[in-house]
Amino acid sequence: MKKNRFVLKMLAVAIFSWLCLVAQADSNPLVGSWRRSDPGTQQAPASTIVLTFTADGRYKQEMAIPSGFTVTEGIYQITSDSSFTGEIKSSMLCAAGSSCVPNPMPVQYGVKQTGYFQTQGQSQLIIDNVTWTRIN
Repeated sequence: MKKNRFVLKMLAVAIFSWLCLVAQADSNPLVGSWRRSDPGTQQAPASTIVLTFTADGRYKQEMAIPSGFTVTEGIYQITSDSSFTGEIKSSMLCAAGSSCVPNPMPVQYGVKQTGYFQTQGQSQLIIDNVTWTRIN
C-alpha cells in the first residue's frame, strides 16, 4: 500500500511539473525554434541560423555555413515584456565531415547580455532588429 502511495505521489509531481512547463511555454513568446538566413558578404559567408528557446530557460543556436556549422548553447531569462538576458555556456565549431572543437572565435562565456524582442503574430520574432521566422 505504501508503495502505491509513493508511486501516485511521484506521478502527481510529474504531472504538476509538466503542467508548469506547458503554462510557462504558453506565456513565453520566445519558446520555439526560429530560423533566419544571411546571404553573406565578402567578409562573411552565407549562413542559415536556427535559434531554439526552451521553456526551461535554455537556448541553442546552430549556424550552418559552407565549411561546416557552429553550435552555441546557453541560458536565458525573460526580464520584461520586450527584453531578455542571455549567457553563453558553450560554443563548438564543426568542420564539414570532421569532428567538433571549441569555437576558436572570441566568445564571451558567462557574460550576461541583454536582447530586445518583439513578436509579429505567431510566425515572426524580431530580436535586436533581426527578423526570425518560426519553424516550430
